[in-house]
Amino acid sequence: MEIGGQERFKFFKSDFFKGASVIALIFDLARPDTFDRLEKYYNEIRGKAGNIPIILVGNKKDLEKDLGILIRKKKILDVVHRYSLLEYIETSALSGLNIKKLFDKMALLALIDIRSPPKLGQIIDKENFKFKVVLAGPAAVGKTTILRTLVDKEFTEQYKLTVGLDTTTQTYEIPDEEISQEAKESIEKAWNSLDKIIKKQTTTQMIEATQTETVMAQHNDINNPSESSQNWRLKRKYNFLGLIIILICIILTIIIIFNSFT
Repeated sequence: MEIGGQERFKFFKSDFFKGASVIALIFDLARPDTFDRLEKYYNEIRGKAGNIPIILVGNKKDLEKDLGILIRKKKILDVVHRYSLLEYIETSALSGLNIKKLFDKMALLALIDIRSPPKLGQIIDKENFKFKVVLAGPAAVGKTTILRTLVDKEFTEQYKLTVGLDTTTQTYEIPDEEISQEAKESIEKAWNSLDKIIKKQTTTQMIEATQTETVMAQHNDINNPSESSQNWRLKRKYNFLGLIIILICIILTIIIIFNSFT
């Protein structure tokens, strides 16, 4: 997901930081004014998304050949340390410089930072995960071109102003050997916690279903006697009649015996 940097979209875009797993905070290496506005974006991200991983990205590295270095590296690294950002990466959507590295890093950070229990829908199965990552920053710093370079594997010169936000879904594979032990441990913990939740919910549903069936059975016994209960009542009725007949026979026998003696 890439969020437009225009001020008039601020009311619309801020809630889209919620639920993000990783955010790339992007500025234009050829426009120092975009770097100077990062603090506002950083504060908004922290206010909406909490303490999630943020990578600082200096885009349009290719322009330094013509323009020279406009933002000193020390100034950039000071911001990284001040805000405790996880990494600084310089990219170029035009040349493809470090685009894959950026998304590799975001994917690995999402795996490492996965919660126990995970957010709803993050774990598809033990080898497939779904994360929301956000590219944020001032207008025209190249967020859309970075995203399109990843998806389309080529740079497009046709600039499109992002109205509010631009979203895409991309399948991204990480070789097992590139996944750190820390990430694997986070995945295992998240999977185990999810498995416990599923088992607990299944047990609860089974108990609720059993309780419902019991209540329904009791209700049916009271208001809608089953065939077995009706048979039981008939047997009780016939047993009673049989007892009366036996008593009558005993009385008649006693009367006959008494008359024979008289």
